[in-house]
Amino acid sequence: MIKSTINYEEFCDEVLKIDNTIRFVGVFTNGEFYSKMQEGKKSHLTEEEVQKSLRHGILRWKSSELFSTKTGKLKCQVAKYDYLFQITLYINDSVMCLISTELNVDPFEISEKITKIKNKYFE
Repeated sequence: MIKSTINYEEFCDEVLKIDNTIRFVGVFTNGEFYSKMQEGKKSHLTEEEVQKSLRHGILRWKSSELFSTKTGKLKCQVAKYDYLFQITLYINDSVMCLISTELNVDPFEISEKITKIKNKYFE
């Protein structure tokens, strides 16, 4: 369940404060998109490309549901690219979070830290 009044800007700010290697955080919920860049960082993708990436993440998320009775629910996906990690966190049935980081981090450690913040905003 989602708390009725989530401040997505505050959530994004809190995620960015975890570590300065987090470049970007975006939240997709009910057709709305909220995002923030780490101050001083430049995006590798345009806003349109980020939204396309989110749509692909949603497709992966929905596809994973075909096997969730055997594997459990998909919680997180990590992709390593030449220039960054992209972490996709599936918060609940209607909220997805996309994070990009520098390569010199443990993306699963970052994911765990974000999950703790997520728990303050989403039940």
